[in-house]
Amino acid sequence: MNDTSQTSDPIGEAIADLTSRRRGRQQAGHERLLQMSEPDSLWHEALLERMDELLAHKNAQVRGSAYLALANAAGEGALSTLLEHLDESEGDARLDLVEALIMAGRAAWPTLEKFLGDELFEIRFAAAGGLIESGHERCYDVLREGLGFDDTRYLALSGLYRLGDRRALEPARAIFGKLFVSGFERVAAAGVLAKLGDMDGRRFLIDRAERRRGLERGLAIEILGELKVGESFDALLTCLNDPRDPFRGAAARSLGALGRPEALEPLKTVLFDADEDPDLRMDAAEGLMNLKTPEARETLQNAQATLSAVLSASEEAAAELRTVLDEALSHFDAADIFPAGDTDGMDKREDK
Repeated sequence: MNDTSQTSDPIGEAIADLTSRRRGRQQAGHERLLQMSEPDSLWHEALLERMDELLAHKNAQVRGSAYLALANAAGEGALSTLLEHLDESEGDARLDLVEALIMAGRAAWPTLEKFLGDELFEIRFAAAGGLIESGHERCYDVLREGLGFDDTRYLALSGLYRLGDRRALEPARAIFGKLFVSGFERVAAAGVLAKLGDMDGRRFLIDRAERRRGLERGLAIEILGELKVGESFDALLTCLNDPRDPFRGAAARSLGALGRPEALEPLKTVLFDADEDPDLRMDAAEGLMNLKTPEARETLQNAQATLSAVLSASEEAAAELRTVLDEALSHFDAADIFPAGDTDGMDKREDK
């Protein structure tokens, strides 16, 4: 169980930490409240019983942590209480309130929309991030604004990638062409371009996958799979087959996502190789799940049935791989399985 203290009043101690002037103690108090909000904490019920006290506290740090703890504990069930605090006046606590509303799920979307016009950019940006899935038209403007700040540029690019708004082409191209941006930002900008049909972005991502340097290479490999960039197959296969490559797992997952029948055998080989790293075998199972073909399902079923053949002596590895195989197979049903190479069918399914 997640217990943060053996004392008689850990909630009171958390409040004392949050009201301290020392940032370290404030952070400790914040983390303590979140731990106690977990369902398996011994203090879960006691925390909920004192939630009204915390939400009404005069200290903004306490209120902000309480918003998040309530959402963590109750999910969508926290929404009605959170709605009673939309008049929160302190910026940091209001930001926590927005994050809590995001945690409450889709039912909070209409309320989040109101924060897209907040006077503080940090709050507008957080609200936009929580509304990307809704496709709200004002998300683009806020994310576009985020491109102008060093500490939000990468997150803004990631949001624009998820949003898929064609207005992002030119601002993403401008960042892609800049000299002094981080590798992650350039790859993220290329991802936006590639998703919106720009060939320069696609070529850059493939080139980045082929060149064995930089941590952002893993991001490029993941994006190639998400966008099903078929011409990246050779680069991803080379990565998977290189035992020294640190991004073999990402390559395995992305190879499957491409939907090409040629991915079956290399993924199968990795999955059934008892000498391979257990994490990589799990990635191969995920790649087969992404492949979504009858042959991929059969391979996963065979692995599940002959588990001892694909596992090392580690019981922990056995349990983890068994869980991954079960989860991968659970994603297959009649509507999800396509003949090998039928990426059109996959795209139509994902567009629904």
